[in-house]
Amino acid sequence: LTIYTELAKLYASTDKPEEAIKIYEIMIKKFGSTVPVWQSYGHFLFKAGKPEEARALLNKALQKLPQRSHVDIALKFALLEYKNGNIVRGRTMLDGIVTNYPKKTDVWN
Repeated sequence: LTIYTELAKLYASTDKPEEAIKIYEIMIKKFGSTVPVWQSYGHFLFKAGKPEEARALLNKALQKLPQRSHVDIALKFALLEYKNGNIVRGRTMLDGIVTNYPKKTDVWN
């Protein structure tokens, strides 16, 4: 996993986004049940100026990840949206998570 991640970061930093996307797609196929794979791909898409694709990726991640990881990935994407995308949309996503899961105290931090 770390080799794929570093290779994708290398391609992203050397202005080869097509190659980075290919690596991220391979990572999703091999390690699609882990949150960091989806988070790093979403971060790449937001940094590459493709917020619509990142939002579609969140929906895909919610379908592929187990139920217990949904809050975690939604929180990660809400923070990515807030920092790199639309601030209002990110804040709305965070409000929705806090409203729907009030007993998850780690969301408040």
